[in-house]
Amino acid sequence: MAGLLGGLLSQRPDNLLDIASLAVYIHGYAADIARRELGETSMRATDVSNRLGYFYRDFVSKKN
Repeated sequence: MAGLLGGLLSQRPDNLLDIASLAVYIHGYAADIARRELGETSMRATDVSNRLGYFYRDFVSKKN
């Protein structure tokens, strides 16, 4: 989460609250995908971080 927040803040440092909210949303989105795929009891932190790109796939790339 810290890396995601830092990366987003480096792009838009003037808007801390919106960027922090976006980081939490992306992290939760990735966690929901990991939970559906793996189940709650077998999830690890790396399972969530490995799915952060799904947000880009599902939202950002469709916008372009």
